[in-house]
Amino acid sequence: MEKSRNYVVFGVLALVVSLVAVSLAYAGFTQTLNINGTATIKTASWDVHFANLTNKSVSTGASWVTEPVIQSNTTQIGDYNVTFNTPGQSASFEFDVVNTGSFNAKLTGLTVGTPTCSGDTNFLCNQITYTLTKKGSSTAITAADNSILDAYTGTQTYVLTLTYKADSTVLPGSDVTIGGLGVQFTYSQDGNYVQP
Repeated sequence: MEKSRNYVVFGVLALVVSLVAVSLAYAGFTQTLNINGTATIKTASWDVHFANLTNKSVSTGASWVTEPVIQSNTTQIGDYNVTFNTPGQSASFEFDVVNTGSFNAKLTGLTVGTPTCSGDTNFLCNQITYTLTKKGSSTAITAADNSILDAYTGTQTYVLTLTYKADSTVLPGSDVTIGGLGVQFTYSQDGNYVQP
């Protein structure tokens, strides 16, 4: 009996040693893999706005009631009012559209209002012209112009002109108020981020 007990003890010890040896063998083939890293998102901005409203002029006899000004948010030129007395008078001003953002901007929409007249019903608004041109050009622009303002430095100067036609033979018998003089530009991203 003593002998069989010894065999059992030796058998158990042999089994334990075998298990330890197998565990050590597996431990010898263990490997840990790691990936480390960081990323940075660079500062980017979209900033197309009005700037440099200049050359606010009226012809002789006409007068500004309220001169145009760039509003504090720089995306609106606001509430100008001009008075004409006789045919041939006009009012105009220049302004820049500037891109200081980090993406090129493309002119994709442009709406220039159509003058509407109220007051003396005998006076027709076809006696008024309202044009938006690029500085140095006499051709009215449209959205099809597709002007591109480069990132950070792109600038385009425009001239807005309201004229009481010189050849008008229709004189109002009472004051005529002219509305519909809004202009809306739409600029859209053109391409990817541009490195400064």
